[in-house]
Amino acid sequence: RSQQREFIPNLFGDLYYNQLKTRFSRIHPTLLRGSRVIIKTWYFPIVPAEAPSNVSAKAESTTSIRVTWGKLPWNKVHANITHYFIQWFNRSSQQPKGNFTVSSNIFQYVIEGLEVYKNYSVQVKAMAKSGSGPFSDLVNTSTHLPGSLKFTYID
Repeated sequence: RSQQREFIPNLFGDLYYNQLKTRFSRIHPTLLRGSRVIIKTWYFPIVPAEAPSNVSAKAESTTSIRVTWGKLPWNKVHANITHYFIQWFNRSSQQPKGNFTVSSNIFQYVIEGLEVYKNYSVQVKAMAKSGSGPFSDLVNTSTHLPGSLKFTYID
């Protein structure tokens, strides 16, 4: 028996199949000795195939960042998305600073309680009941610098 895994793109997305080949004579030795039978089993992957699209992160204040993202392309969903997982890092050390999950119908989140004027990296992934898809690329941003004082010169 040999197993072969192949990738077949089609109109409905990425569809995979396992192809098992066996000698027909092993199934029923008296019939057509030496003939081959090909058995194909088709299945869809059960986790999201891609990361959320158009992930962006922008400073909301001196201690918060707004993260936004788009839906997965319809042909890459492959599962019922239950929520999105957002995680953020200190950009200089790449140490995790926190994470949060939001419902599948929400496409933005404001990370609060961050340090003033610090650099952060953020990434997002889609989650399904059966597992998670890949993380988005890291998006870099920083919190705002505290406001400066304004002086008016009067002569």
